[in-house]
Amino acid sequence: MEKHILTTKEMINKLKMRNIKFNKITEEKASKHLEINCNYYTLLKYINNFQVYYKDGKPTNKYIDLDLAYLKDLSTIDQKLRTLLYDMLMEVEYYLKIWIYKKERELSNNGYKIVNKYLKNDYNNKQHLHINILNKVGKQEYKEIFYKYDINKDKELENIPLWEFMNLITFGELIDFYDYFTSEYNLKTEHRYIYPLRDILRLRNGVAHNDSLLNNLNKKDDLYKTKKEIRNYLYKIGMGKELRESKLSNVRIRQITSLLYLFNILFIAKK
Repeated sequence: MEKHILTTKEMINKLKMRNIKFNKITEEKASKHLEINCNYYTLLKYINNFQVYYKDGKPTNKYIDLDLAYLKDLSTIDQKLRTLLYDMLMEVEYYLKIWIYKKERELSNNGYKIVNKYLKNDYNNKQHLHINILNKVGKQEYKEIFYKYDINKDKELENIPLWEFMNLITFGELIDFYDYFTSEYNLKTEHRYIYPLRDILRLRNGVAHNDSLLNNLNKKDDLYKTKKEIRNYLYKIGMGKELRESKLSNVRIRQITSLLYLFNILFIAKK
């Protein structure tokens, strides 16, 4: 039997069945909001942040003191948070490109050698980067770049200028290159940022795909211990050990924390 699209009235009734209240927002306003924004299922993503009643030791689907207005507010906050985090992530990406470019000029003033060596390693191994770049050549701009630097027409890229190379690759590929770059030049201080960078890559993917960030905040789904540098950063701003361990056990909270830590290191602390 095929399911039909819920009417606004049916949505309201289903919310009531979960003991979701309409005290902070009237049913009339809630109906208009759901009809205009078509975000019933988006709002439901946030209900896992709230407690449910238990019966015979088992959780029910009835929520304790949950008003629809709370879900609506979380959805609005989530949207604004994604916009803010996206801007911060773009700043970090641009900073990495500028830093690598300036550091390369300082250390070798070449701009080709480090890229050629990196591409040669990729070509002689699994060719992940070459394949990813080749897959982009459907777009004219990538096609022109690829064939410009495929000198021997063997699908091996050579002699790409550093800046053009960094604008050709994705953020994740840029982080891989940053890892290689800092290792190759033995830049131990800068290499420490690899952990938060890989963490914020996952956050960036979520933000770019407009995923909900503030759902499942109570979920303890992080299997890995947060790096000492980030835990120390939280300690210095006054967050106690118990609260640190509790909040950082959630993957999304840890990813956002990694971005805040990195943003503070790269921009705020240097002022």
